[in-house]
Amino acid sequence: LKGFEGNIPNLAYELVDPSADVQGEIAIFTFVIENSDPETGEPAGSWYVTNILSPTEDGWEVIHTHYALPSDPPEM
Repeated sequence: LKGFEGNIPNLAYELVDPSADVQGEIAIFTFVIENSDPETGEPAGSWYVTNILSPTEDGWEVIHTHYALPSDPPEM
């Protein structure tokens, strides 16, 4: 991780539109991360996030995570 030092900006973030759906032995948890500059409040990008969780003896464990950048819909 030493190579990332100084390259990751300090951002504030908010989790938006969280949703959880349990389907048998898995759960799907989705949300949007909206980043902003902590000093100015200016938007600094968003990510769509999907986590897949599996039950364990201690609770739920994330077994897969997917991040996607928002994109404009295609023109028709």
